[in-house]
Amino acid sequence: MRYFDTTLLSTFVVVAQSGTISLASSKLNLSNSTISEQISKLEEFVGKKLMIRDRKGSSLTTEGEILLAEAEKILLSCSMALDKIRGVDISGEFRIAITDYFRPNDLTIVLKRIQKKFPNLKLHISIMKSSDIKDNFFSNIYDLAIYMNIGETIEKDIQAIKLSEEPLFWIKSHECEIEDNPMPIVTMSSGCILKNFIEEILQKEKIPFYVAHTATGVKGIAAAIEAGLGISCLNRSSLNSNIQIINSKDNLPLLPNVEFMLYKASEENITTSAISQILIEEFI
Repeated sequence: MRYFDTTLLSTFVVVAQSGTISLASSKLNLSNSTISEQISKLEEFVGKKLMIRDRKGSSLTTEGEILLAEAEKILLSCSMALDKIRGVDISGEFRIAITDYFRPNDLTIVLKRIQKKFPNLKLHISIMKSSDIKDNFFSNIYDLAIYMNIGETIEKDIQAIKLSEEPLFWIKSHECEIEDNPMPIVTMSSGCILKNFIEEILQKEKIPFYVAHTATGVKGIAAAIEAGLGISCLNRSSLNSNIQIINSKDNLPLLPNVEFMLYKASEENITTSAISQILIEEFI
């Protein structure tokens, strides 16, 4: 009887989830050629084409979709068996605070992965402003926190890991024309560090503006932008196909990159380490 090679399955799953071999390469710490070779070996083993690879990335065939679902189950079962043998018990309650700007289109998938891997763990997820996360995290209300940093120096005594760095873009709807004076701005409510940043940089550049709409979350900003209520700025992973990036020729201020930082509670335990590792593997 022949069995799947879990190393090949693991590589296949990461490529499928990443969308491209290049992105998977940085997560797996393997060269593109090594990953391609492993995918080819897996395809040879099952006797079917699993992925279609072109310049845009990698997409799964029908057989690839079937294998992805089964591979995730196999790898999860192996991981749980290893934890059981080692006496690792991930259970109880675990609280995570996350900024709304952090990978809104991908976060659900990652949280589902955590829940599947640790079925006895009760996750409590709070979507919060980065300023509120910073204010509350050090009172030990949360076990982990992900917050957005715009140009602030991280204190040395804080256990912080940079998960990712993304560019900011000025955005508008496809139909919106940037002609109004003052300029209509869409922002979050008060206390949002990106709102404060937008207002400060426009004031610094002496660009007249007014707040045309105040949203309560990233989806609210996107909806207001799509409706043509004004312009705003968002990080790359918060964008969607209904939003247009404003060309630099429109004379808006240049924008910096933002960092998404992972903070661990001061009293780290086995659960914190395990979930941190999943987030690190997924996003770094």
